[in-house]
Amino acid sequence: MKKFLKIFKACLKIIETLLTIVVVGISIIIVTQRVSNNEKSVLGYRIFRIETGSMVPNYLVGDVILVKEKKLDEIAVGDDVTYTGTIGAMKGKMVTHQVINIEMIDGQKAFHTKGIANNTEDPAVVYGGQINGVVQSKMRILTAICTV
Repeated sequence: MKKFLKIFKACLKIIETLLTIVVVGISIIIVTQRVSNNEKSVLGYRIFRIETGSMVPNYLVGDVILVKEKKLDEIAVGDDVTYTGTIGAMKGKMVTHQVINIEMIDGQKAFHTKGIANNTEDPAVVYGGQINGVVQSKMRILTAICTV
């Protein structure tokens, strides 16, 4: 029984350490983004919050998502990308939409995107310099904390 308790305590200590590392990492990402106005990432990761219903049912308004920078050649049709809008009401805002087509325009890779709940594709193509990264996952715990 003593051996079991010793192993159990060691496992709890490992879990506590891992959770601490995760919480500190997420905190560093959030603070870095706030200070840099979403222009810097931490180890290629950024955290964003979904503000509209354009990606329902994949992401609901208020969902917090983890986005990772990727090389343009690694982005594929079907990926959900977060990019900086450049025209109209979306100028300067972060948009998370799905890649529906990729083509070359004047020697640059151009991504056609669309909110999956939208009937039409986004009005402008998205170029590599606008893309912040590809959605890796919804962060359910952060979403729950942020909606309280």
